[in-house]
Amino acid sequence: MTAPPRAIIHAATACALLVCALGSTAGCNPAGSGSSSQPLNVLLISIDTTRADHLGCYGNRQVRTPAIDRLASEGVLFEQCISPAPLTLPSHATMLTGRLPFVHGARNNGQFRLHEENDTLAEAFKEAGYVTAAEVAAAVLDREYGVNQGFDSYTDVKAARGRARDRRHTEHLERSAQEVADSAIAWLDQHAGEKFFLFVHFFDPHQPYLAPERFATQYPDPYLAEIAYADEQVGRLIAALDRSAAAKRTLVILTSDHGEGRGQHKEATHGNFIYNSTQRVPLIMRAAGRIPAGRRVSSLVRLTDIAPTALAMAGLEPLESCQGANLLPVVGGGGGADATAATDLKLDAYAETLCPRYDFGYSHLRALWSDGFKYIHAPRPELYDLSTDPDEQLDLAAAQPQRVAGMAAKLKRLILDAPRGVAPEKAIMAATPESVRAMQHLGYVGGEAEATSEADLLDPIGPDPKDHAEDITRICHALAMRSMKNYPAAEQIFRELISRFPPDQKGFYRVHLGLAETLQELRKFDEAASHFEKALEARPDDAQALTGLGMCLMKLNRPAEAIERFDASIRATPGFARAYLQKAGALAAAGDLDQAAALLRRTLELDPEMVAAYVNLGTVYGMKGDATHAAEAFRKALAIEPENEGARRGLQKLGVGP
Repeated sequence: MTAPPRAIIHAATACALLVCALGSTAGCNPAGSGSSSQPLNVLLISIDTTRADHLGCYGNRQVRTPAIDRLASEGVLFEQCISPAPLTLPSHATMLTGRLPFVHGARNNGQFRLHEENDTLAEAFKEAGYVTAAEVAAAVLDREYGVNQGFDSYTDVKAARGRARDRRHTEHLERSAQEVADSAIAWLDQHAGEKFFLFVHFFDPHQPYLAPERFATQYPDPYLAEIAYADEQVGRLIAALDRSAAAKRTLVILTSDHGEGRGQHKEATHGNFIYNSTQRVPLIMRAAGRIPAGRRVSSLVRLTDIAPTALAMAGLEPLESCQGANLLPVVGGGGGADATAATDLKLDAYAETLCPRYDFGYSHLRALWSDGFKYIHAPRPELYDLSTDPDEQLDLAAAQPQRVAGMAAKLKRLILDAPRGVAPEKAIMAATPESVRAMQHLGYVGGEAEATSEADLLDPIGPDPKDHAEDITRICHALAMRSMKNYPAAEQIFRELISRFPPDQKGFYRVHLGLAETLQELRKFDEAASHFEKALEARPDDAQALTGLGMCLMKLNRPAEAIERFDASIRATPGFARAYLQKAGALAAAGDLDQAAALLRRTLELDPEMVAAYVNLGTVYGMKGDATHAAEAFRKALAIEPENEGARRGLQKLGVGP
């Protein structure tokens, strides 16, 4: 939602006051070196899960990132940029709104959406007459999560289904960097002569790490291989821009949503902690003739500052309830690295994660960066002097209780004085079994959100997640092994975890469900059924567990019991397409073809792109002797997934071609 122009003008004053409350002297004033007779385009590039210290221009010598390094040499590199959350949706929502997660409301992957009450960067540019487009690489940012607001075209994973087939295990959840770059370059070629805002999201450094062979053979570290691959595709995109007429009038911003734990602080990936390994991200800006080349800015900045800076560069008003700062004063103007600029805006930074709370029942975490120190608001608070301890190895909380108290009070004041946020009940999305499964395939546990007031979240609640870091890491690792189809490894980890969680903890359900689904893949149906039953002890109406149990019972030749479980799943979650699919299979096996066909049609109403439903519907029509409708269903399956063997075999049996 874009506010009327007059409301935007009033918002500028509010934004400046908010920035001052966070310690800034810059405000959100759009005036500065962005003024020009030519409109300024904006290309915003986000490389998911990329640590700043794992790029060449940030000092890493183990990986080659020539494209990003060159971009940095031609623009401004911010050495200390902080992400507000170690999660894809909340961080990107902040990039596009200039608001912190507790204000914009999108606080976790798969469980929240960016509500229409937020104003976005794309909406501001669209209102100013720009053509807007996004190329998105992961299902976490699919349009259903609200990030598409203001974009004329928004190519997400669902929109691109059927195009990319290089990652079979995530083929409906992720687009490769090359596919995203190809699509973005094609769009640029078409629109380079217009005023544009283009957002390009690469996902590849995210787990599972599966870089193309040419990079996997160069780097024994698969994370570095993924970063090198993403750099190659960024290079292709920048080269296409530089060949175009838009090159000299385009601001390029390159950043990331969060980093990766890489084993530091007992965190392998990201999401459950807010140490600098996941919160310090790259930020590079280039605009020929408008900001200096070769400058390195050491003062603290935030992802919240991207939106107000981009709008200021383009000469546009800031977004309503902006919490970020215009970074032009610290960047300087004119050409050359010695251009005049403020040395430090004295910004404070904020971060949070609610994953431990929603996924495991542990406490949520919040953090504040201020005056060179970092405070983590946890059941056992943590304090670090980042000037001498950037890797956060020496906790000073016990030694400096007064500083801890002062920073805790400042953190709470930041939250309480913030603009009124989107009401939680508006931002929360009911976690469906499909969305949970999708998040798990991408390495997230996938819990259930709660409509909790911000006042109730001011202080930590529950066990400290750092006391359970090993269990969190092992569950995430087991999910990663399962998504990569390494089921024996996943089985071993889940078995080792069983005794670690009592029945009254959220982890009890997750471990038993994870083990059940893994055993199901290993065709150990009897044992899988017993663990589905255990999961149902914790959550009797869980559609995912009920459907999984029904599938096992079918394999154990207990169809009547299986149908009972499928019916219970449908009653619990009427929109769960997979439950209808499985019940249809049970009815077809029992010879009730008419009811099976009706259920499959209902499945496709709920999920029009479920390939298995089209294949099964074609099979049922074939069994009924209806060759016309059977062929139509098989062809629809192939339109979504051209290499689907079931649909191809179905057409061959019918004696017709695709």
